[in-house]
Amino acid sequence: MPFMPLMGRKFTILAVALSSCHLTSAVRPPSRLLQQFGHNINWLQLAYAITFSCTLLALVWLCRKSHSQSQSPGKLMAFCYCFGEFVSAACYSLLILDSYDFAVAIRKDTAYSGMMLGVFFLGTCVSEVILWLAMRKSWITLQSGKAIFVAASIFLVVGSIMETASSLTLRTVGLTAWLPSFVNCSRFVQGLGLGFLNQVSFALLEKFLPQSERGEWMERSYFAFQIGLGMGPLLSACFDLPATQVTENVLAIGVHSMILSTGLLLGVLLYFPSMHDLHDGSKRDSLKEASSKLNGERDIQRRVRILVGSLFATIGRGLVVSSTEVAIAFLLEENFNWDGRSIGLCAACAFMSSLPLQVLVSSVRSQLTLTNWIRTLSLMASFGCGFLTEHATAVAGGYSLVAGAMLIISTLYLADSMCAGLLVQNLLPKNYFLNAENTSILLYLTMDFVGRFVAVWLARWFMKFGQNAFAFVMQALCYSFLITFEIMIRPNISDFEGLVQPPPVV
Repeated sequence: MPFMPLMGRKFTILAVALSSCHLTSAVRPPSRLLQQFGHNINWLQLAYAITFSCTLLALVWLCRKSHSQSQSPGKLMAFCYCFGEFVSAACYSLLILDSYDFAVAIRKDTAYSGMMLGVFFLGTCVSEVILWLAMRKSWITLQSGKAIFVAASIFLVVGSIMETASSLTLRTVGLTAWLPSFVNCSRFVQGLGLGFLNQVSFALLEKFLPQSERGEWMERSYFAFQIGLGMGPLLSACFDLPATQVTENVLAIGVHSMILSTGLLLGVLLYFPSMHDLHDGSKRDSLKEASSKLNGERDIQRRVRILVGSLFATIGRGLVVSSTEVAIAFLLEENFNWDGRSIGLCAACAFMSSLPLQVLVSSVRSQLTLTNWIRTLSLMASFGCGFLTEHATAVAGGYSLVAGAMLIISTLYLADSMCAGLLVQNLLPKNYFLNAENTSILLYLTMDFVGRFVAVWLARWFMKFGQNAFAFVMQALCYSFLITFEIMIRPNISDFEGLVQPPPVV
């Protein structure tokens, strides 16, 4: 079996296997004897943990199989990056459903529950800046790529252990003065791991993969992160315990975060290729460009416009996706009296809707060019904004909001991943400002700060003017995404569009 299709199917297999774990919600001890013997054991969590562990073992087996069938260490490195993105996103989103109940359990308010989630990305930004400075000063080089991956995995493991310890402390000792700060520290440490992955992987993709393959692996990383965001709440929904038992929920969340992050650590230790086995793909590309592409100042200007346009497109996508998520949660709670768990699951389904869309796009990817795919997906996102209006909710209720969120998030995220693929294919050499390291820090700080911080406040502010006004603003932002692509990106890729295509079947 070819390497690329096998690597692409891993995320589909993982998503299906983890989703099937919901069947364990019906698991009960098979006999009265077992019930008497294990009355203090949560058999649901035990059965789920076993199934979940088997899924990770299956993923490791697939990784081993693909490694034996491929002679490309660069692709295996790229897959480790994608799996790291999935694990990091899942560790972040596992706590979403129970964040408010856990904040109440430690006698904090709603603002603390939001801080508990947001501090994860604060850690991400801090570690991205630290690693960027270290690489800029040449204190750390790409030859330490595997060590940085291992360090990122260890941060995720340690943060998960701290998260588990906090719930155990609350259950056994009770509330202590230091516990709220300890919980935030655990989330911050987990975020440090994601930041290290983001910053070093961008440069590794640029250096050790041929230009023709960088785009599709960048798209895969976006897809893996999006699936992780959706998978977390679905996993935590398996532990549907009352709010009075929230410590049990958080304990289970911590355990599953440890399983995920430990699986990532083992995968990196066992299968991340040695840096001596990785071949410099950028040298091959420079020789190819010298004979087949535009060189000199004109080519630099073309690349700069693509890079700047892709960064602005990411800002637009971040504003739309995060604002839609926050506004939908607010409207479902205030106007339709949905409970927090149902809202969280709907948000998870909105992100998971990217899975069937990705399969659909991949199956017919040859029917459209990359330009037309981005146009089509952007227009579909703007069409989805119509489901957010008051007229739509008057007809279909809260389900109209859910349908709109699914359409907007899945289509615009995929369109932005294609733009990110173009970005990573047009990075400038190291002696220019928009090289791999600088573009990476700009891209991820843009996503983490604008997409996940500023957008939350803007969404609340837009909602003051009414639901229809918010829907109009979201539609305008979707059109601005498309206009940015048409003005800054499309004119500069027309001669090279054959180099990048939507990703293969996942």
